[in-house]
Formats: sequence, structure tokens, C-alpha cells
Amino acid sequence: SSHLGSEFTLVSREGSMFFTTIAALLIKSCLGEFASEGWCIDLPGGDAYNGAQLWIWECQWATGLNQKFGDGASEYGSTIPYGDFCVDAGNMEEGFQLMLWECNGYDQQTFFCEGSIDTSEGVDCSSLRTSTGLCVAASDERDGAPVVLRTCDIGPWDWSYVEDRSVSV
Repeated sequence: SSHLGSEFTLVSREGSMFFTTIAALLIKSCLGEFASEGWCIDLPGGDAYNGAQLWIWECQWATGLNQKFGDGASEYGSTIPYGDFCVDAGNMEEGFQLMLWECNGYDQQTFFCEGSIDTSEGVDCSSLRTSTGLCVAASDERDGAPVVLRTCDIGPWDWSYVEDRSVSV
């Protein structure tokens, strides 16, 4: 069955998750994404509004990407924008399902790339966390699984930004 919506590319490789920002549906020839093995962070229905919750879905569409964690992302953090909205961690408590909210610069919209390593393909993060120390993760690997905050010691949640999506990981 087909699934329509706007997607981030969140990819799973050997239990690791990889992350990208949300964007409009495009063809896979676009460059710049957080790449992985077939799971995408998805905006159900592609309708962005305050409180729109995010989940994962098997990647069937590619995403354009204008966001990259650069210098300072580990120390100062970075937002993950989608138009006028940003990925938001709400109450920043364990189990909270990530959502979109109008960009406001608050802590709920700032994510830190921990253990970042520049590679020839982009930036690898050993974890993507909030200022409260919780990590971004999928609740499990299945279509429709919520993207949530979890303690960082629950499984390896490595995230990677890949500048050229033609590179296999």
C-alpha cells in the first residue's frame, strides 16, 4: 500500500536510527538527508500545524533537506525546521511524542548532536538529545510507531546526516 505524507528520512541500521529534517515530497535524486535503512520520520497526511505528531513510516518518498547539524550543534544545539514549524519536544519528559510547533527558539525546539564526528558523508551523532538529557528515538520499528523521547541508555540511537543521498550506509 502507498503512504502519502511529508517525511524526514530516519534510517535504521543494525539497531541504530538515523535522522533528517522534515520536508516536502520529492524524488530520491535530491541531495542532503540524514540517511538510514528505510525508516522515515513522517508527518501523517503531510499537514503541518501546531501539535502535529510525528511517527515513522517505511520510506517510500525522498525528502529535500536544508538542515545540517554544523559546528556548535553539540554545544549550542540546533533547531529542526519545516517551513514555519520546528520539531518540538513539548514537555520534554520521557515518552513524549515529538510534534511540530511554530518555531520559537525555546528549549523544546533545540536538539544537541552528541558525540558528533565529521565524516566524508556528513555528520554522525552518537545521540540526538534535548537539554533535559533525553534522546530522540522511535518507540519501535514499524509503520506508525511514534517518534518519542527516551532515556539515552535504551539501545543505540545513532543519527547520521548524509550530504549525498546516493551514498549507501
